[in-house]
Amino acid sequence: MAQFFIINHSKKKNELMSKTLFSSNFSESIVSEKCNLKKCLKSINTGLLLACIICSETNKLIGIITDSDIRKALLKGASLEDSVLTWMNADPALAYKQSTLEDLCSL
Repeated sequence: MAQFFIINHSKKKNELMSKTLFSSNFSESIVSEKCNLKKCLKSINTGLLLACIICSETNKLIGIITDSDIRKALLKGASLEDSVLTWMNADPALAYKQSTLEDLCSL
């Protein structure tokens, strides 16, 4: 299942989005690949993205996980102590700053 973020292109909303993404709470949404599901839930709760970005020790994106993904994992028998690597989306759809609207629609 692909997961991605859509940014509204109206000028006012883009300005608001830029301020939000670079606030100090944005860093709360980035977690280490060594995290468990409980740590991810805490990060989702305090961050602004409603998802966790999982990065390697070299700060490379390796996946994302949402609270919905964690709830589904728990219903399948996961523990809050399980590694995020087991349940994250390791192949999220990505959009880049230079992406066109056509690029975004093809995700």
